[in-house]
Amino acid sequence: MTESLARDLACIDCGAVFPLGYRLECERCHGLLELRYDLARLRRDGHVLLRGSGLWRYGAVLPIANPAHRLTLGEGGTPLLEAPNLARQLGVRRLRLKFEGANPTGTVKDRSSATAVAAALQFGFTATSVVSSGNAGSSIASYSARAGLRSLVFAYEQASAPKLLHMAATTPDLIVYKGVYDDLITIWDRLVEDHVFFDCGASRNAYKHEGKKTLAYEIAE
Repeated sequence: MTESLARDLACIDCGAVFPLGYRLECERCHGLLELRYDLARLRRDGHVLLRGSGLWRYGAVLPIANPAHRLTLGEGGTPLLEAPNLARQLGVRRLRLKFEGANPTGTVKDRSSATAVAAALQFGFTATSVVSSGNAGSSIASYSARAGLRSLVFAYEQASAPKLLHMAATTPDLIVYKGVYDDLITIWDRLVEDHVFFDCGASRNAYKHEGKKTLAYEIAE
């Protein structure tokens, strides 16, 4: 399996650079962080670094160093489906749609869940968590189960019944909050800061977000 070429974390606002580690914001300006890779090696070796299939085909440009942490449920490699009727309606010669419903839990979320939970393993966490209205919660819980980690999924009571049932089927730790969504996020953020669990949320964790870019890589290939 290809080694990860992840090099460091950089603030997208002030440009401060930090070593690879579990960081959710810039220590200098509290800006968001992004992962940076060894671009010189990528330019030199190119497609030689792409091996296998699915999401981990792009392991060189994903931030998980230990191959043992690169868990999978079979995500990625989703099909491009011809859409001739929609192409005619739009007046284009040809249209193909990337069908992410073929992922294990049925959504694009599985791409980011794979790298998020892999990172939780990489940094030694025993539990993950996310605030979700449905898809992200089911996905994170499923990947956490695969990794042998506990997952605490927080949802608010206005979430749709089918999605609540789906989340309840994937984790025994579904916490339904009877209140305003913003209040729930504030409480959850405090638990993240106390390192009660690994942050699998949608806003700050660069390791989670890296998985989604593989969608673009597949389309490009």
